Amino acid sequence: KRESVYVFKNIRKNYSKNEICKQYNWNNQMKILGIYAHTFLDGNYVQGWRTFTDNYEWLKSTLEFASKQKKFNFIVKPHPMDHFYTKSKMTTADLIQKFVDKYENIKFFPKDMTLNSGLKIIDVAITSHGTVSLEFLCFGKPCITAGRTSWGDVVLNEKPISKRQYFDKIKNAEKLNKPSKKIIKKLFSYIYIQDNLMAIDHPLLADILVYRNVDRNKYWKKNLNLFKNYNLKNDLFRKNFEYQVKKNLRHTINLAKFKKL
Repeated sequence: KRESVYVFKNIRKNYSKNEICKQYNWNNQMKILGIYAHTFLDGNYVQGWRTFTDNYEWLKSTLEFASKQKKFNFIVKPHPMDHFYTKSKMTTADLIQKFVDKYENIKFFPKDMTLNSGLKIIDVAITSHGTVSLEFLCFGKPCITAGRTSWGDVVLNEKPISKRQYFDKIKNAEKLNKPSKKIIKKLFSYIYIQDNLMAIDHPLLADILVYRNVDRNKYWKKNLNLFKNYNLKNDLFRKNFEYQVKKNLRHTINLAKFKKL
């Protein structure tokens, strides 16, 4: 939610595959693979196992390999939060630009193109461990990953892979199977659990979207008012958390919503 403020800021145009191919002078009969970059300084080691050392090595290695796969065209999306990491000597866009300038089969994801267009145009998505894999799989399209994702563990039973296995998937992307209806149904169930059954309002946290340009004075003022009016008996979050501890559960569950199922 925090990143969506920037992700959707200038996105407003729907593209077709023909328009993309015409813009980049590509053969529209060739498959298009989408590479979705991760910021270099954030989210490197939060999920668990990963095939590459960090986000930079993953993107650089992927672009180098992609440049040699002439039977595919690649559109690459820089991370929308790039400009906030001012201490990074290089952004994802900087690295991508080097390959765009040199290789005809690698181009930028148009800045104004809707994410929905990407889901329609791209045949196979590539990410290290991003949520884009969940999105593409739910839309019935294959996705190549190189790191642990929580839905990959739970739904897909994914295991760590080698760099050779990862690159083989890209090399043979046209042979990848689409997710089955059963898998897609499980993924939607996963999303429902994450965004609904595990969503619990906290009585001491203001209902304000916290992102980098948030009005901090307004945010803390509202939190202070919540603190002053706090009522222990009405604290549903506390009750749900106590239930989690008592039952030794991994996650906190919204019991009120769970009982309605």
